Amino acid sequence: MQSCPNCLNLCPDSAPRCFYCEAPLSRAPGETAADSAERWSQRVSMPSPPAARREAKPGRRLVAVLVTYTWRKEGQFFPVYEGRNLIGLGDECDIRVPEDTALRPIHAIVAFQDSFFAGDIAGEGVEVNGVTLRRQIIGVANHSRIRTASTEWLLAIVDPALL
Repeated sequence: MQSCPNCLNLCPDSAPRCFYCEAPLSRAPGETAADSAERWSQRVSMPSPPAARREAKPGRRLVAVLVTYTWRKEGQFFPVYEGRNLIGLGDECDIRVPEDTALRPIHAIVAFQDSFFAGDIAGEGVEVNGVTLRRQIIGVANHSRIRTASTEWLLAIVDPALL
């Protein structure tokens, strides 16, 4: 994992740009992953993402959907677009579930940048395929099970190459 030099959010080593602020990612010469993690732990609050990222930008392809049956028996689905997709109660979130009052304003992230990632932002914990994450991001695959607060999700990846 590496820390964004602009907003200090934690991103996978393979990510060329920050999922949160889209700044180019690169570590300072000699900086280790532990140094990045230390900078992360010293953060007090997360800045709001740019307003332009709140809605799907033209050219951002649909790459997956998150499906949940937690709140409605007929189910709900939420689109996941290229780049970062924030989950929470806040207006800046791409995926909002007002029924889940245990969610934080910005609780979790699902992102796609050459591969899929999911993780915890709020430090409240996100469960991915039975593994609890706290302020961590890990790779996920098709049909991964994700739990944010009281909501259980299934990630269904869309492969545009099949169309």
